[in-house]
Amino acid sequence: MTINSKHLEFEGTDIKLTWGTPIEQLHSDFGTGKQEKGDRTIYEWGEHTILNGLTLNLTSMFWNFQGKPNERIFRKLDFWAVGDKPAIDWFDLISGHLRTNFGEPTQKNEENLPDKIWTWDIDCLTLTLNFFEQHAYKLCFSVGISE
Repeated sequence: MTINSKHLEFEGTDIKLTWGTPIEQLHSDFGTGKQEKGDRTIYEWGEHTILNGLTLNLTSMFWNFQGKPNERIFRKLDFWAVGDKPAIDWFDLISGHLRTNFGEPTQKNEENLPDKIWTWDIDCLTLTLNFFEQHAYKLCFSVGISE
């Protein structure tokens, strides 16, 4: 599997999301939906396979109070699981997949269990697995270009 500094490829398709591209341009070409949630805008990409076989329902989120919408740049994709059982199950599945493909996390923060933040720094990308409790267990998995 190749990590690419220029784009993220949806496996099994011809779709390549180029890092640093205006989000509205990418979304009009490849997006499946867009939700305005008052304080944030969520761009939906749909279910796709990335990172050598990991199939997830992907989104990109932008806060509406930060910058102008026409200045939003594609830097990150997210996957969310909400609810105790789904968050635990997805954490186990994703962490197992990442360990198999990329080895142990570069960083592990588990100081406030059950919350966990595991990070893999791979070439130009940062993969972050954030498991936390907020009324219920939640999981956010992010793939983004390193800052």
